[in-house]
Amino acid sequence: MSVKEMDTIKASSCENNVKQVLKSNECKPIHFTNSFHSDRILEDLQSLRKNEVLCDIRFETDDGCITFGHKNVLMVASPYFRAMFNNFDESIKDLVKISELDSTVLQILLDYIYTGELIMTKENVQVLLPAANILHLDFVITACSEFLQKQLDASNCLGIRAFADLHNCTELLASSETLIKKQFLEVVNSDEFLSLSSDDVVKIISFNDLAVPYEEKVFESVIKWVKQDSDQRKDLLTELMEHVRLPLISSRPDILFNIAKEPLVNNNPKCKDFVIEAYHFNLQKSVQYFTIPQTIRCKPRQFGDSHKVILMFNRSGTSLKCYTEWYNPETKLHEKAPGINNCRWEAGLCVVRDQFVFAVGGVNNIRSQSVSMLDVSSQSPSWVPMADMVVKRRRLGIGVLDDCIYAVGGGDITNPLNNVEVFDVSIQKWRLVASMSTKRCDLGVGVLNNRLYAVGGAAEKNSLKSVEYYDPTLDAWTPVAEMSEHRQGVGVGVLDGLMYAIGGYGGKYLKSVEVYRPSDGVWSSVADMEICRFRPRVVALDGLLYVMGGESDDSIYSDTVEIYNPKTNTWTMERFSRSESRNICKTGNNTVNLRKLDSTVLQLLVDYIYTGEIIVTKENVQGLLPVSNLLQLDFVNGACIEFLQKQLNKTNCLGIRAFARLHNCTELLSSSETFIKKQFLEVVNSDEFLSLSSDDVVKIISFNDLAVPYEEKVFDCVIEWVKHDLEHRIHFLPELMEHVRLPLLKSDILFNISEEPLLKNSPKCKDFVYDALQFNIQKSFQYITIPKTIRCKPRQFGGSQKVILTFNRSNKFPKCYTEWYDPATNLRENAPGINDCRQSAGVGVIGDQFVFIVGGVNGSSSKSVIVLDVSLKSHSWVPMVDMLVSRARPGVGVLNNCIYAVGGLDGTNNLKSAEIFDVSTQKWRMVSSMSTTRSCMGIGVLNNCLYAIGGSSNKHSLKSVEYYDPSLDTWTPVAEMSVCRTSVGVGVLDGVIYAIGGFNGNYLKSVEVYRPSDGVWSSIADMHFSRYQPGVAVLDGLLYVMGGTTSSDNTLADSVEMYNPNTNTWNVMSSGSGILIYGGVVVDRPQHLN
Repeated sequence: MSVKEMDTIKASSCENNVKQVLKSNECKPIHFTNSFHSDRILEDLQSLRKNEVLCDIRFETDDGCITFGHKNVLMVASPYFRAMFNNFDESIKDLVKISELDSTVLQILLDYIYTGELIMTKENVQVLLPAANILHLDFVITACSEFLQKQLDASNCLGIRAFADLHNCTELLASSETLIKKQFLEVVNSDEFLSLSSDDVVKIISFNDLAVPYEEKVFESVIKWVKQDSDQRKDLLTELMEHVRLPLISSRPDILFNIAKEPLVNNNPKCKDFVIEAYHFNLQKSVQYFTIPQTIRCKPRQFGDSHKVILMFNRSGTSLKCYTEWYNPETKLHEKAPGINNCRWEAGLCVVRDQFVFAVGGVNNIRSQSVSMLDVSSQSPSWVPMADMVVKRRRLGIGVLDDCIYAVGGGDITNPLNNVEVFDVSIQKWRLVASMSTKRCDLGVGVLNNRLYAVGGAAEKNSLKSVEYYDPTLDAWTPVAEMSEHRQGVGVGVLDGLMYAIGGYGGKYLKSVEVYRPSDGVWSSVADMEICRFRPRVVALDGLLYVMGGESDDSIYSDTVEIYNPKTNTWTMERFSRSESRNICKTGNNTVNLRKLDSTVLQLLVDYIYTGEIIVTKENVQGLLPVSNLLQLDFVNGACIEFLQKQLNKTNCLGIRAFARLHNCTELLSSSETFIKKQFLEVVNSDEFLSLSSDDVVKIISFNDLAVPYEEKVFDCVIEWVKHDLEHRIHFLPELMEHVRLPLLKSDILFNISEEPLLKNSPKCKDFVYDALQFNIQKSFQYITIPKTIRCKPRQFGGSQKVILTFNRSNKFPKCYTEWYDPATNLRENAPGINDCRQSAGVGVIGDQFVFIVGGVNGSSSKSVIVLDVSLKSHSWVPMVDMLVSRARPGVGVLNNCIYAVGGLDGTNNLKSAEIFDVSTQKWRMVSSMSTTRSCMGIGVLNNCLYAIGGSSNKHSLKSVEYYDPSLDTWTPVAEMSVCRTSVGVGVLDGVIYAIGGFNGNYLKSVEVYRPSDGVWSSIADMHFSRYQPGVAVLDGLLYVMGGTTSSDNTLADSVEMYNPNTNTWNVMSSGSGILIYGGVVVDRPQHLN
């Protein structure tokens, strides 16, 4: 062994003398690590291979060259070789012919496998990358992609893009397309552009973020490409012109006039229609300032780092002057925005189509009918007056629904309003609609599932916690569950199908946040903000919530924004300006008085500033942390948090949690609450628990992921807490019992609890017991019982609260089986078996709890329906009421807790009929039929409508799409997809429908998306693999696409791909596992998986 190797061996030993330690038997085991071990082994193996020693495999390439190797080494390094030597004939051979690889390339890749080293050149990169793809050598693939990314320029980016697309190099494809977008004007002048296919030209000119200053440049590139081979290409002009945004060529009418005179355009009827559309749009703009784009061609392209920015309305702290700024959350940069004449501090603010900003009412702190509008797409945007409202308003709620603006309530605390009016864009007028049931000012408004929610507010000097929603199809308001707290001046944001009520005032300034899930019909708490905020503004952007400004006590936090990440349930705070600090008071020219600071702590922190060193102890940490917060010493703050995290145990976690909340330490608060959840049974036995406030007890027992095996333990701790100071705590019992999930208890335990005197003497608590008994009785005779409140839903502790139930098929037998799949850990576990193979059935899930398999038994049509309740501890599939029509390969969707079975095959014919299973009646009934017969379609549910997508009719693939509106019982066609897709996978994420893969004569890996606001389909990144009839699941803001058939021999894919809409990329989650998946749904994590 070399000296260098010896120096790197690390040991952890005792400090005592070796002989003494050995004698006293106190020496602990020592862990040695030789960091050169793996390198030495690989060097020796490479030497053995070069000398053809112990080699058990030879490879012969087409040029006759022989290359040697060791099977065990190659199997470990490459999934390709693992499959070859495990499952194929080559496993018993010592000579294998490889025709796909050149001998030079094979030698380079084998050298890499044995050494971990690789030299990339422009001569070998184009053969190395596809070869590395074949052998699944991820590092080499990445290295090739990185090498080519560094070579990218305007002259070669199109070729590199085609190369990346051919070999499924997602990152390289994205990089090349980014360069094409940024350098479009240079790229279109290259010879490479003129030799592109029409599909590639369409792909490029349809980029929304194309960096082109004037749209006529896009038109010129199209005409130049067509004229390069006019005879062959002139018929493609229509398809290309569909993606040229002619309506945007408005600054110079002569340009549009010259375009119209171009012979290729003038002689093409469809292209003339595009010119007419452009003329019409510009004519409309000249007489009507507010014109909503009807197609993507009327929307400006958005190039630059971020496609979205926030328009902030600010108020000067020293005057009533208001001003606006553009704020880019990615760069944290501010830029002055168009000024607004009056101060609209108490106006309602909203935006239509991310383009038209409205400031409604509330001028200079008085009621007003005035409305101002800003078109941010204009080259010189300015605020212009719009039609006045019918009613004068201030402190109103504002929302946008179907491109109409709703002004809701308003006024002031002593004279609030309940009337509502809507601005109809088509007629440019306001009109009154149905009034709310409650008068409200200072309310929040959220738009969710095609409904307008009025949240909280104030009336007659009282804050409100009531919530109601407006349904425009019925012109009626309906109350829903109340919030847990009264909230006046509440901020409201809608993100991923959830509505957040943020801060406000309810007797005190609030930093608490609660969320409403329409599927559950209840409000539940999430993490608090760091500071209290009254009348904050809330914006949803890129999967995050931005909460800006607002008031707290007598301070205005106009210089801070807090950002909520729903995936981690955490807030982070950013300060727009640090020029003002309310903890520092200037008393003279040279003296600063730091109030309430201990001199010892201050000395420690000043020493840290000068030395970079600090010692944190249990004696000083409680003084250091708040002061480091005050002085914004992030390192010290982090050190204190880390120190306290290491001290966490069942006796102090509640105290540390209270300390973290007091000083807005989000990370420490999260760690302490995680510890409390995991160690709940031990924590509630501590003295600290019995001394908690009622609010803290409510917060803890309302955690959905509380690690409690039996709900009676929660009940026991509540009763013990109340009895600890019965006289002062008895009146808190109803509030606490609201968070105990009594319906989950067994009947005998529930009976014993019902005899508890404290409950029997409380009418509200008796109601909770009654609800629990009723739920259990209902479950005894009705298998599907939808939880009406959160109390009826099992807690979900451990890992992720959701998993995917996958439907799999054996490759050896026509046998189907199911598994629980956790994407977070990539682990699988057997799920309840199904007697028959239901690969041709439809699957739907209600409330993430009840999984339905509809029709399609053993490849034949069937009326059969089975269901699984994942919340049961001993779950199994049980039969449900048969459908009215026998169906195979139907579309299945869930809307308002009802199962829809759509189309399919009845054995010989395609169907267009549809039926619905109503849980409340436990019966199927027919609804309106589709306009087209369809089987093998995809189903998506969005905005309270059911979309039937693609499919097959009379052996022909379809690209048509139609949606069902249950309030009208009608089907309506929408825009067609770009290609036909039979057995298409469909997922709905963040208000967008994804059509994934399918078959149309070819097995497809392409994906396109539909945004109802735009009314068109557009392409996104392709998957890595073609997939026919894949399973699609949406979880934590990502799309999971599972299995599906990949070729004409009905081979099922054994891989899962994950799509991230923020990066427009696909990642293969699991591959080569041998598990053949044909479907999957997201469900609540079963308790036994915890």
